[in-house]
Amino acid sequence: MNNTHMACHVAGCGQLRTRRGRYCRPHARRLNAFGNPNGRHLRKEAVSDYVAQARRILLANIEHEGVSLAIKELQGVLTDASERATNGLALTRTDQHWSRLAAHNVAPLDILSVAAGVILYDRADPRFFARNNSYVFAIARAVLGLAPRGDMPMGSQTLQAIGGHVVERYSALILSVERAANQTAAHEEARGKAMSTPMRPATTQANI
Repeated sequence: MNNTHMACHVAGCGQLRTRRGRYCRPHARRLNAFGNPNGRHLRKEAVSDYVAQARRILLANIEHEGVSLAIKELQGVLTDASERATNGLALTRTDQHWSRLAAHNVAPLDILSVAAGVILYDRADPRFFARNNSYVFAIARAVLGLAPRGDMPMGSQTLQAIGGHVVERYSALILSVERAANQTAAHEEARGKAMSTPMRPATTQANI
């Protein structure tokens, strides 16, 4: 089927579709890169504060069963891919990336922190991710960006596999981090309001 006579599916685009797709070439590239034809790159600087906040929460709960289990499982994924690479076994593109992260000493805590940081950023600015799949891709790109990538390809299937694995396996933990972040924000807000309230004068001994 040749779709090149039809307009791109993105409203207001006006460019013609690729031969077999629903989108023009630029929007198809964005779909493959970000999980959304209107997706954008999430800058590391924009999410860094949220990643740091998530890391503090995870470290404060490092003995929690959910945190320790997630770290153990992720370490298993990294170690398995690394050992397969060392032994010269065939690796999928996804395993090649896990092996690369392991070779650069990326720790499970680093992976969980950036994943939770992306979600915290999404909650703070829900307009950034137009569709649910976008944050899956953003998590994958953040995780894969924890180590130099060189010329290793990072296609849509790899992004979906990496981001999907993290979301599916550790969504409950990430939601717990989000709840903890909300509680911290509420506490800070309450403390700020308390500090802005005029203080009562101290009661003198004579008035008691």
